[in-house]
Amino acid sequence: MKMKTILLSLAMLFALSLSAQTPATIYEIQGQADASPYENQIVITSGLVTSLIRDYGFFLQDGDGPWSGVYVFYDDADFNAGLNLGDEVQITGKVNEYFEKTEITELVLAEVISTGNAVPTPISLSTVNVPEEQYEGVLVSVSNAVVTDTTLGYGEILVNDGSGACRVDDKLYSYWNDMTPYPDSTYQLNGIVDYSYDTYKILPRDAGDFVKGLASIANNNISGLEVYPNPVSNGNVYLNADSRLESVTVFNVIGQAVYSEAELNSTQVSMNLNMLNDGVYILRIETVKGETATRRIMID
Repeated sequence: MKMKTILLSLAMLFALSLSAQTPATIYEIQGQADASPYENQIVITSGLVTSLIRDYGFFLQDGDGPWSGVYVFYDDADFNAGLNLGDEVQITGKVNEYFEKTEITELVLAEVISTGNAVPTPISLSTVNVPEEQYEGVLVSVSNAVVTDTTLGYGEILVNDGSGACRVDDKLYSYWNDMTPYPDSTYQLNGIVDYSYDTYKILPRDAGDFVKGLASIANNNISGLEVYPNPVSNGNVYLNADSRLESVTVFNVIGQAVYSEAELNSTQVSMNLNMLNDGVYILRIETVKGETATRRIMID
């Protein structure tokens, strides 16, 4: 009788949890805000599997726009092992803000609805736009991502397409085993935007998400561009080009703009960077015609 009572109580709790569930899309769960409006509520939602973390969860995405992805923490190894990219999964679980990352946890139901679906097309972004809340859990793509720092530790690197830096993490794909990203190398990167340790990061999923580019940071779209001397020893940097230069922005290795000049309107420009500490910097240069180029310089 005691066992029967316990089983009945469990059944009642399960029924209550299901009756309290709220249907919601991933877009609604994300809420277009830092914290979900459904926090601590039980929701039922669905999406396509875009990435697998076999032992303890997966990423779901519904659509191909901002706010369309979410991480599902689910420690059912047998269920996770049976998942594949493109599987449509319906889940019922609790919305949680785990150190400011929106997750769905404590699943009471998880079911594969269909298989073989096309994974959403990655959203094309500049590296400066990757660290934004709206792309958390979403599959994205960045082009001409130049490696600017490989010394962050924990398998992470910093990349910059000239617009500003973002981090790349080897959490899903150990790219260090297949290649050695080195400063100034250029890549086409796809991956899921994740948030951990107060930082947004791109998580490539496999070798197809981490493709060596054909160009290096020295290649550019500005004819006749020269940047000298390099290394810079006295703080003075000179730029020459065939076209009139409009602006120059200097970024440090973590992607912060530390110096800029605008409305130059000249083919010859001089800058004094004595205020900057010794180290590696990236110049983003633009002409009056809208042509752009990036250059890496060393100040010592």
